[in-house]
Amino acid sequence: MQPLAEFRKRAAIDPNFEAAVYKVGYYLAKSGQFPEAIVQFKKVVALDPENASAHSNLGLAYAKSGNSAAAQPEFEAACRLNPSFCAPPDQR
Repeated sequence: MQPLAEFRKRAAIDPNFEAAVYKVGYYLAKSGQFPEAIVQFKKVVALDPENASAHSNLGLAYAKSGNSAAAQPEFEAACRLNPSFCAPPDQR
């Protein structure tokens, strides 16, 4: 089974399974499905507002969708939560 399908199945069974929801967002973003990835990363942030990776990936998905205004607060949240996210992605 493809990773995206497997994680969708797991997230459908338990919508509060943060790791599965995150992976759905990750694989959607990886395949260029940014609007759908945004939905998933927003769910992760709602489940765990302290998840710096989710904020960072939400910011990236917004940016890739052309919504830099929505991306900026997510990047700032990621940086605040984990200083390693303050560096540009190519320097992490």
